[in-house]
Amino acid sequence: MSNLALYYSGSNIIEMFFINAILKPNSVYGDNLKIQSSKLDQLEKLWTNDIANPIFDIDGNQTGYDKTISDLTLDGESVVICKTPRSEYQKLIRYREKIASLTGKQIESHVENTFSNFNIDQVKSLKKLYLAVWADVKISEMNIEY
Repeated sequence: MSNLALYYSGSNIIEMFFINAILKPNSVYGDNLKIQSSKLDQLEKLWTNDIANPIFDIDGNQTGYDKTISDLTLDGESVVICKTPRSEYQKLIRYREKIASLTGKQIESHVENTFSNFNIDQVKSLKKLYLAVWADVKISEMNIEY
């Protein structure tokens, strides 16, 4: 997993650094730190494989990190978890059911009627796209036994 540095736009100072970070709406979870805050949207995010180590004062209070934003490479992969709203999920299920109920010929006919003002090559491309989606839905509904 990648690490995540949070900083204010225009600043070079790391405000928070998460090792093996997972970003969710209003929260970040890392091996070293976890926060929940509605103010996360105010911070810029940089995903990196680098490590920024905390620096502590003589009393043990963290004063910053041993790197700045410009020291970090932008080579990390973001790990973001977001929840699809229930209404959106239900809408997608209805689309999927509608597509699954059609035949290949019905799909082709739908494309020809809906995109009749397109040129023939565009219609052919759209047919292939629609049929690929239809095939994917059909395949996902199959129970394959080995």
